[in-house]
Amino acid sequence: MNLKRVTILLLIMGVVLFWTMKNANENDIDADELQNKTIHQPKQGKGDIIIIEFSDFKCPYCGLFERNIKPKLAQSFIKNNKVEFRYVNVLLHGKESERGARAAHAVNLVAPNQYWQFHELLFQSQPKSKNDVGQTTWLTDDLIRKLTNQLDLSNNQKERILKLYQDDKGEAAKQAKADHQLAKAYGVPQVPMLYINGKAVKHMTNYQDVEIAIKEALN
Repeated sequence: MNLKRVTILLLIMGVVLFWTMKNANENDIDADELQNKTIHQPKQGKGDIIIIEFSDFKCPYCGLFERNIKPKLAQSFIKNNKVEFRYVNVLLHGKESERGARAAHAVNLVAPNQYWQFHELLFQSQPKSKNDVGQTTWLTDDLIRKLTNQLDLSNNQKERILKLYQDDKGEAAKQAKADHQLAKAYGVPQVPMLYINGKAVKHMTNYQDVEIAIKEALN
């Protein structure tokens, strides 16, 4: 191979490497800014490493993450306070997404200690078929009432949650819409999406990749 061809090949490799690195980092977000914007979101754990999930209760892949990846994260990093985990709603599926987000925020406003149980109940209520999760109507007012009644709360608290949930101009509705606007402002490219100290996790459907990203942040 002559010198000219070698030079051209090196230039091509350089361009490919540049774009690969650019694409790998283009969705990263300033960590301090994102953490300040999400400081009042529902959270678990108390570590210095902040993991923020953008997700949608109506999204089938978000449900898969919740069932297959999140429990492992909780066991290895959240329960022992190595990381703090925060959740932000993205309303990609219209009215049903908004219902889930409003209901979850209503629970968090009235009984924050019951938020994560309600969060898990919502995801557990997804239909088994991925197509049905996104294409059938299942996240209804009746489901919200049913799940609220399953919480270990007084009747008064349950009534307050449902009243907040139903109020189109109430605090729960405002917070649900604010979540979605935050995702839009940062150009969150998909759900579910994880940011670890502002750094986007590219392959979050694979637990090993998520684990590696967290361990890199911890070190």
